Amino acid sequence: MKKTFIFITLLFISTFLWCQNLELKAVKQFSNTKEVKIVHNYELDAYNGKTGNRMFCDKNGSIFIYNDDKNILYELDSKTFQIAKSYSYDFSDIYYASELFGLYAVSNNYFFYKWTDAASIAIDRSSGKRKYVVNANSQVSSQLSYYDEETDILFFQDHNNKIHCIVHPSLDEKQNQKNFRNAEETSKLLNNGNYAPHLTLDSDNDLYIDGVRCRWNATAYETTDYVITLNNKRKTIRVFNRKESEVLNYTIPENETEESITYHPNGDWYFLTINWTTDTHTLWRIENTWDSQWREQWNKEHINFDNLDSASSTNVAVSKVMTCNDNLRLRSQEATSSSVITTMQKGSKVKILQLGKAETIDGINSNWVQVEVLSGAKDKDGKEIKSGTTGWCYGGYLE
Repeated sequence: MKKTFIFITLLFISTFLWCQNLELKAVKQFSNTKEVKIVHNYELDAYNGKTGNRMFCDKNGSIFIYNDDKNILYELDSKTFQIAKSYSYDFSDIYYASELFGLYAVSNNYFFYKWTDAASIAIDRSSGKRKYVVNANSQVSSQLSYYDEETDILFFQDHNNKIHCIVHPSLDEKQNQKNFRNAEETSKLLNNGNYAPHLTLDSDNDLYIDGVRCRWNATAYETTDYVITLNNKRKTIRVFNRKESEVLNYTIPENETEESITYHPNGDWYFLTINWTTDTHTLWRIENTWDSQWREQWNKEHINFDNLDSASSTNVAVSKVMTCNDNLRLRSQEATSSSVITTMQKGSKVKILQLGKAETIDGINSNWVQVEVLSGAKDKDGKEIKSGTTGWCYGGYLE
């Protein structure tokens, strides 16, 4: 009994020592207006957190937000996180289109939509043309699917964890049926080693890609040294470094409802939330601190720091209270050509509501920011500016 107590105590102490709190940093806010297209036409039930927006990240680190209500995909600018592009496709010619589940995966070359896990479509990102349309429901009861671009094979994992596939999926339904391989045939194909040397199946029938286990588009990722997953309640990140397990806790701010979570290839996590009171969406980031070497190496290989504008090292941040270090115009839009609401006197305080575009003005690198004027602020003539007044100003003159 004493030994058991000591073991449990040591286990508790060990777990406690590994627990750390993670900081969520707000990197972008989107107002829930007609001008901001990631939002919905109607307010969905906030109880289940199902607000109609899903996030994805490709291997280049580009972040996408898919809106279920409109079936539109938005790509965010990698520096400012503003909406840079939108993608919309017509699926009305597909007879089961009414059952569209929507976008379920993004790669560097394709967008993947599905109706069930065995019925999916791949869209070429550059041309907008369809790569394949597959409906294998009659051949496999699938729960997961993954397309390997190098070999041009679409894999399915059935409910018994067995792997099936379609070799060279296409737009021809009969050809897809002909190229379907059941679990035994798929195993032989991969165990051959010549057809797809970077793909292997282990004794538990898990699919490995270049030695790293396939996660089947789940919100989890692996590197050669780490396995990082979310817990079932999506409140903690478990970091397993092959030697010891570390539990990292994070807390979504009060009044925020989680919409979607994705991870960046450098290890960072991104969260999209909605605040039903203020009617705004917020994009949050948790920086990868558990494997900083991996993060630094990825950034070094993929980001041209010489060409980065100030958004990567800006002096401003959402919710930050800052002071005007000079008389500063408050404008209707994020541009010097927009109309002036008032000119805030040096020393006036503002709270940042939203980050806008990055720009260099007078040799200063910063972002335009939407701000709320705080109590005590005065205009250039010394008259008090009404507290709560909102507008845009250039962040380079805030400190």
